[in-house]
Formats: sequence, C-alpha cells, structure tokens
Amino acid sequence: MAATRSTSAPPLSAATEKSDITEVITRMRGAITVPLVIDSTELPVIEAALKLYGGKSIINSINFENGEEPAAKRLNLPASSARR
Repeated sequence: MAATRSTSAPPLSAATEKSDITEVITRMRGAITVPLVIDSTELPVIEAALKLYGGKSIINSINFENGEEPAAKRLNLPASSARR
C-alpha cells in the first residue's frame, strides 16, 4: 500500500504525520510480514513508528541537509528501540 502526494501539496506538520503513521501502523502491523519502510525526516514520527511496529524496519530519508546532529539522532533510533 503506497500513498503518493502531489509535489505541490504543502508538507504535513510533524503532529499530522505522526498521527497518520500511527493510524496506518496500528491498522496494518498484524498483516505485514516484510520489513516496514518508514519514510520521514521527523524524529518523533520515526520514533513513534519504531515503537508501534516492533518488527524489522527500514528508515528512509535520513540525510545531512540540516547537519550531522539530526542525522545522528535518527540513526541512533533503531539501536535505542532494540534495547527496550
């Protein structure tokens, strides 16, 4: 199930994106048998998705556009989720 948005649409707020991903994962997590691709640059959204899904995931959209610190925080999320 892939959702596409027009490139001219305004970006979602982090709160809206987190709400949307929570809804999708809650509905689908029992039916997914492959790694889930989490496509967001928002730290709270990625964190919520990892906590909800609990299975193998791939985090997409990690970049260095805003420097190394935000990217490092995103990269550390899977490790911190695995320790829980």
